[in-house]
Amino acid sequence: LVLSGCTKIVTNSADELTGSKWYSKLENKNEITLEFIDDKARLTLSLSDKKSTTICGLCELSDTALIIHDEDTKIPFAFSYIVHFNRVEIIYYKNTVSLYKS
Repeated sequence: LVLSGCTKIVTNSADELTGSKWYSKLENKNEITLEFIDDKARLTLSLSDKKSTTICGLCELSDTALIIHDEDTKIPFAFSYIVHFNRVEIIYYKNTVSLYKS
């Protein structure tokens, strides 16, 4: 009997960010999710009144910046981010929200 395991080696913040799905429930009962599929990112804000807004499209990543080129609006949305193991801070125009691995 041979047991083996796989471990993903994380070499930088971009790998850590794209390797997980992220989630946060805000005080006003709104929810934010961030996920990565291949070379695309999807950021969704679900409002407490059951409406939602999604930014989805090709993404560019560095160790501190995330740019999502929204497919619907054709507008690039630029965020800064800081990964703290199981939490990521997303910064947009001096506003910060913390998301957690889900």
